[in-house]
Amino acid sequence: VLLVSCGFGGSLPTRNFYVLSYDSSQPATGSNQPYPYSLQVQRFDVQRIYNRQNIVYRFAPQELKWYEYQQWAVRPDYMVTDLALNHLETAGLFNRVGVEFLDTRADFRLEGTVEALERFDSGDVFYGHLAMSFKMFRTADGQQVWEYSFDERRQVYQREMVYTVIALSQ
Repeated sequence: VLLVSCGFGGSLPTRNFYVLSYDSSQPATGSNQPYPYSLQVQRFDVQRIYNRQNIVYRFAPQELKWYEYQQWAVRPDYMVTDLALNHLETAGLFNRVGVEFLDTRADFRLEGTVEALERFDSGDVFYGHLAMSFKMFRTADGQQVWEYSFDERRQVYQREMVYTVIALSQ
């Protein structure tokens, strides 16, 4: 009671939890879908410094920090894998898309890596930074048949973390 009356009993900061999301209802264009193949989506690899609950931020390229009260609701390796899986299921490009194929072997396997998932914070200017790479392999012979990567930074015009998460989702 004494601490509260002296002003030391103020409210404690609350943790805020975020998830990446995007509109996956856009149909794939220019393809004869669904292709008569099955696709297994491997759990995506996330660089160790980003694969944690706390959201990473930087003031400089050489210095990483983690927000204590701004966190991912789901570990990034699960979150990004689920987004890719949901996107591929919604797009309808393959006869079957899944994480596990217990009864048969999938025709193709998709592997992904998250190279960066962070916020650049210079105090008055903010950016969401996401870098990823994807590779698809034919499972019959292990031959790589497709590859794609991107490294995007999007400026965020509000200080609140939710706007950085929206930028990363886009």
